[in-house]
Amino acid sequence: MYRPQLIQLLFLCALLSPLRLLAQEPDYHLSLSVIDAELNQPAEGMQVVLFQFSETRSTWRLVDSQVTDKQGEITGFLPGREHRGVYRLVLRNQKFFRQKHETTLYPLIPVVVTIDTPEPVALSLSVSKTTYSLSQEQP
Repeated sequence: MYRPQLIQLLFLCALLSPLRLLAQEPDYHLSLSVIDAELNQPAEGMQVVLFQFSETRSTWRLVDSQVTDKQGEITGFLPGREHRGVYRLVLRNQKFFRQKHETTLYPLIPVVVTIDTPEPVALSLSVSKTTYSLSQEQP
């Protein structure tokens, strides 16, 4: 009598464990990947500051500031999926190239995007000392 209930409980726990792990993983609305075009490598160590535009105040509000990882990525902007609005990413390009003892024509690279769906937005940026290129990727 007791044994079937225990087996059912263990079976249920085994089924729910992967779902619990998935639920714990953060789900982000905005991600960014940066490539150093001159080296054709991920741009590790680029600081990116995120702002949100307030329509009522006509001002930008600081939301977050992060640094790209070894893969040149920031995957943790805007946790969840309800972040509709106008956002500005500011890439500290001058600081990035200064760390490499180089100068750049564009000290700050502002990227303004509108998020109007719950779908994740993934941006890809290629930078060099004299140019940059931006595109939207599939997350």
